[in-house]
Amino acid sequence: MARAKGGEAKLIKATKALALEIHRKRLKALEGLIRRRLATVVESFYDIGEALTEILRRKLYAVGGHASLEAYLTATKLIGIAQAMKLIAIVREVPREVALAAGPERSYALIGLAKATPEPDSAAELIASGTVAGQPAAKAPVRAITAAAKAERAKRPKTAAAKER
Repeated sequence: MARAKGGEAKLIKATKALALEIHRKRLKALEGLIRRRLATVVESFYDIGEALTEILRRKLYAVGGHASLEAYLTATKLIGIAQAMKLIAIVREVPREVALAAGPERSYALIGLAKATPEPDSAAELIASGTVAGQPAAKAPVRAITAAAKAERAKRPKTAAAKER
């Protein structure tokens, strides 16, 4: 009887070791998948923005019986309207290679900063040679960029409607 228990214990230990090895291999495979897909995610945001821009520009949403891009996106649940508008803005304002290097959130934040500053600059120019909070704009944290844009907007003279509020 003692032998059977000892044999069972060895079998359980071997089974656990095998399961652990299977899980390790699966983890490595999933890590590889994530690394490969991350590269495509970075490039995909710009492609998605280009597709949305074409749908908007050519009013292709109407073919599906929708009155607007927003109605189309809401009906299809393809992507949120706010995210869609961000991607469209990036495609309109930032060249592909520049946007891919900066990433979607930083690119969009730099569009906001470029619009907030009185200088006739663009997000692409800021990414290429601008600085934010003492850092190159292309590497600056998105929070720092949005804070700088907010500070620039606060410097603007208030309109009559804004003064009343």
